[in-house]
Amino acid sequence: MKKIKLLFSVAVICFGMASCGEAQVDQDALNLKVQERSAVLIEQASEEYTASCEARMTTELKATTDSILYARRTAAAAQ
Repeated sequence: MKKIKLLFSVAVICFGMASCGEAQVDQDALNLKVQERSAVLIEQASEEYTASCEARMTTELKATTDSILYARRTAAAAQ
């Protein structure tokens, strides 16, 4: 019985080590996965930067516009 348990454990360890080897990946499949992942990341980054840009435009553009209008009104009042 001890020999069977030992043999079984050795077989399980050998099978486990054999399954840990690198899987053969088709180059085309790998390229497709990379392109899909890149497209997702680019889309996420684009959405994030668009939201950030729109937020900055509303705050900074308003401040700049108000400053320009104030300067024009001040200049017009001085004349």
